[in-house]
Amino acid sequence: MVVLTKIALALLWILGFFLAALMLLLVVPFSYRGRIAFNGDGLSGDGKLEWAFGLLGIGISIKEEKRYELFLFKRTVSSGVLGDKELEIKESKRKKKKEKKNLGKRDLEIRELMKIGKDLLAKLHKALGPDYIGIHGRYGFEDPAMTGMVSGLVAIAESVFKSADIRLYPEFTGESVDVQAEFYGRFSLGRLALLAISTVLKKPVRKLVFANGK
Repeated sequence: MVVLTKIALALLWILGFFLAALMLLLVVPFSYRGRIAFNGDGLSGDGKLEWAFGLLGIGISIKEEKRYELFLFKRTVSSGVLGDKELEIKESKRKKKKEKKNLGKRDLEIRELMKIGKDLLAKLHKALGPDYIGIHGRYGFEDPAMTGMVSGLVAIAESVFKSADIRLYPEFTGESVDVQAEFYGRFSLGRLALLAISTVLKKPVRKLVFANGK
């Protein structure tokens, strides 16, 4: 009986430890930052994702080769080169079933899903949106008309993303691209989990999930 009690207490301690770790994972925020540069030498950049104020983290660097580093207590514990592995895509044959569909009802469901999707994107942007986005540099293309078109798109982006620090200047005298971007922010898994659950529980999404599960 004493042995069973000790085993039960040990299991409770283990369960409590994992529950506490899960709560920390959901509540303690992740922080991220990154830099990207695009110029005549190609694309380069680096990024870092940290949890618990640097307790754990991973960094990725993209230059001539793709490298990664895994951090623990802000010390590198593992690093290496990311290999390019081809993804194997297996094709599966599916039987087509002839079903009579109510087009009006289907159209209504699609509109509802689009509305939910738009709302979800807005909430995701709020949950994951960087605290800072900076894009600086100059750009120019061989065709001045293309440069003017991109300049118009940049102006639209500046009006939409008002909190971003966008300083991009067109060059109409020749072809030249030299752009740098920097961003940082933070998010919590708990907030993302609640957002995912609230979205799945909505009737149109729930119907779609269960329909695909059949």
